[in-house]
This record gives sequence, structure tokens and C-alpha cells, in this order.
Amino acid sequence: MLYTSGITGNPKGVLLTHKNLFSNAYNSAKHNETEQSTTLGVLPLAHVYGLTVSNVCYLTGSAIVILSSFDVKAVLKAIERISGQR
Repeated sequence: MLYTSGITGNPKGVLLTHKNLFSNAYNSAKHNETEQSTTLGVLPLAHVYGLTVSNVCYLTGSAIVILSSFDVKAVLKAIERISGQR
């Protein structure tokens, strides 16, 4: 279950179905013409965009690099490593 940001009050849980999550990832991949690749996941999986990116990677057979916390040096090193694979 994902939560709203709580801008106008306390965060609230949002019920999303499996079909909703699948449709969002499928259409995101199709709209962006996503091909199999490696992605750097910089947002938490508890964030709807982070979850969508991980689902897109699953659907396209892509790899995703997820760091335990945001660290500029680690992110730049991961980008350099991912770019070298292409």
C-alpha cells in the first residue's frame, strides 16, 4: 500500500489493485518505448514512481540498480558503471 504525501493533512493509504499497478507499468513502458536495459532506481520503492520503475524493469526484463541510501558519489559511480555496459 502506498501513501499520499499528506500535503493537506496526515498521509493516507491508497489502495491500488494489481491490475492498476500492472497497467501503469505496462503503459509507461509502451509510451516511452522502453527496451531492455539497466536502470538506476533513485527513488524509494515506497514512492509510486519508484515502484512503477521497478515494475517496468520487471516487464521489460531489465535490471535495476538500487542503492540503500542516496549518496552522490555512489550514484555517479553507478551511472558510470551502467554507461560502460552499453
